Amino acid sequence: MDFLSDIGHRISDFVNGEDHDEHERTQTQQHQRRAEEQQDDGRDPLVDDDEEVEDAAIEAARQEYESILPSPQFKVGPILRFQNIIVEQRRWVGSVLIVSDREDVPRLVIRDPTKSQIGYSRPRHLETWEGNHFYRYDIQLTLLAHREKNIEYWFETEDGRRVHQPQKWNFFIPALDEPFNWAFYSCNGFTSDVEDPETNFKGANPLWDDLLASHDGKPFHAMIGGGDQIYNDDVLAIPEMLEWLGMDEETRIATEFTNEKKYAVEKYYFDHYAQHFITGTYSKALSLIPSVNTWDDHDILDGYGSYPDNYQLSNVMQGIGAAATKFYLLFQQHSTPNHASKAALITSASGKGYNNITHFGKRTLVVLPDTRSERSKATVLSNETYEMLDREIRAQMLPTTRHVVVVLGTPLVYPALTLFEDTLEQMGDSLSRGSLIGKVFGKSKAFMNVLGHFGPELLDDLVDAWACAVHTDEKKRFVEILQAIAVSRNVRVTFIAGDV
Repeated sequence: MDFLSDIGHRISDFVNGEDHDEHERTQTQQHQRRAEEQQDDGRDPLVDDDEEVEDAAIEAARQEYESILPSPQFKVGPILRFQNIIVEQRRWVGSVLIVSDREDVPRLVIRDPTKSQIGYSRPRHLETWEGNHFYRYDIQLTLLAHREKNIEYWFETEDGRRVHQPQKWNFFIPALDEPFNWAFYSCNGFTSDVEDPETNFKGANPLWDDLLASHDGKPFHAMIGGGDQIYNDDVLAIPEMLEWLGMDEETRIATEFTNEKKYAVEKYYFDHYAQHFITGTYSKALSLIPSVNTWDDHDILDGYGSYPDNYQLSNVMQGIGAAATKFYLLFQQHSTPNHASKAALITSASGKGYNNITHFGKRTLVVLPDTRSERSKATVLSNETYEMLDREIRAQMLPTTRHVVVVLGTPLVYPALTLFEDTLEQMGDSLSRGSLIGKVFGKSKAFMNVLGHFGPELLDDLVDAWACAVHTDEKKRFVEILQAIAVSRNVRVTFIAGDV
């Protein structure tokens, strides 16, 4: 894309001429309107317009808290989420999520070291599940031009007594005119065929220990989760799903997603998220570095979206997908389907899919398409979603944007799989074929369990990488959309992905 960017720069200079400045002004005005539309309803914006003051003066003026209360029994959290930077207003927008079994939750307190007063945000109730309340705290902060800020936050009661769990956390927000330092990760778990990962590998802690060591040296302003932030494959191992898998094909496809099944599946997702997000060094990272996430199949179950239509569209599979979406939005996006726009998520025209486009400072636009919610064995994204992405990327680009980063759950560019697919066609033994797929694509025991019940026809269908022949035309279309943007707007485009 660098070569195309150079061409685009020359074409833009030649074609636009004197109209270029007017075009930039129009872009800025459009972006300003869009940013205002995305902003919340004004509840406790943590923006202090006072003049900047020295840290020492603030430290002398800050309120002293002597009364320490016990923990409010947060079941999960705090979890930071980065939403956007509204460049024209020098504004950082994000949120904090907690899950509590109490209704009398505290308010959030924010200390910006360059402001004379502390700020507050009161909890917004998102959802209750079996007595567990999800609360979102909205945050807005002003950016400096050349100096990052170390923001402290804690929780306290309405009468000013601090809640101790522990006393404080902190995160860093970037300087507007300086580089935005960010991290990327994916596949944050182990498939069920990995034996005793805690004993053999100390779980995922070594990787997160390393990331936090880097964070201590040069703070990350955000971390992108490229999919599979949690491995939920074992949803198929709960008794209600094992019973379903044991049915004959016709019965399995016709089975209703009863309230009993719905409760069991939702309980699995809630319990697994609650356990995963408070475990080890990962939970610390979630409280110190704001997250920006998309998702992939393991956030739902292994291979979700690429099963044959009669299975993928069955009542039970759709019910599993709906439950996974519910808790994905709550835990990873601090949102719900009805309020996705408040979290700056762009819902696909189909009603399925929650896409994210955000600014990492003045120069970088990060695009996170939801490549799992609309997926079928034939397509990754719908025609309407491609049109929407083209339109939204162009609309949200600033005159200063020079780099577009596209985050995908699986790699857009990967070694050709034609030979591999041909080999599968020649292998008649389903066990051998399943073993080969498992080794090449990291398929888990959960996948093999589904395979054993659904039959060998699933083998080819579950190879759902962009490099598979069935997605060739779609991949070409996506690349051409981004090439056209690169040329017309003089930007560089980079793809990042996890999974393999």
